[in-house]
Amino acid sequence: MLAGKDLALQWRRREALFVVLLFALLVVLVFSFAMGPFFVAPQVTGEARVRELAKLASGVYWIAVAFAGVIAFHRSAEADRAHGAIKALRLAGIDASALYFGKVVSMTVVLGAVCLAMIPLTVAFFGVEAFEVTDALRLIGVALLGVVGLSALGAFVASLATGGGGRESLLSVMALPLMIPLLIAATKCSAPVFASEPLEEDGWFGLLAAFPLLMFGLGVLLFEAVLEE
Repeated sequence: MLAGKDLALQWRRREALFVVLLFALLVVLVFSFAMGPFFVAPQVTGEARVRELAKLASGVYWIAVAFAGVIAFHRSAEADRAHGAIKALRLAGIDASALYFGKVVSMTVVLGAVCLAMIPLTVAFFGVEAFEVTDALRLIGVALLGVVGLSALGAFVASLATGGGGRESLLSVMALPLMIPLLIAATKCSAPVFASEPLEEDGWFGLLAAFPLLMFGLGVLLFEAVLEE
């Protein structure tokens, strides 16, 4: 119910959703034109070429998602602050954990849509080779873990900006450093997928899977205290 409310608000202000998607697309375009048309040195061929293209695509993909996520966090904070919406929900007796869960779900839907749209664009613009349909499904799984982690983090950090008083300016400052472990893990896990190779057993996937659980646990524990400030 609360997630549906957030999604309805997002849809009413759907121009903001297009801004998030266009910003992610802009990041991919800038990198592709800046580094193209030859993304890998001519002497690099075969499997080495495939891996280098995959690493580049993975890095740019998650940079685009991360910055699109920050914009989505700001829009969420603005929606909560408008007309005292978050305070009204609290006065209605709605549990803080339910509010947090609803925000995580709505952000996951928004960022998940951005991730899905960016997959074919990233593959096309960076000339990723050996990428197949099964790899797309694997990448969706990796992206889902990353998006849930970003959403769990973003829902908590965005709540810090709902009180006004200039705290919104701290949103990006707080969110971006906290994203670093997740982004590194997601990039490391996505690179072999873009190269159509199996995931390496080096602990990165474990970190990617653990990050959403950790952030969600912290969010549930601390969300009410943040709202009461």
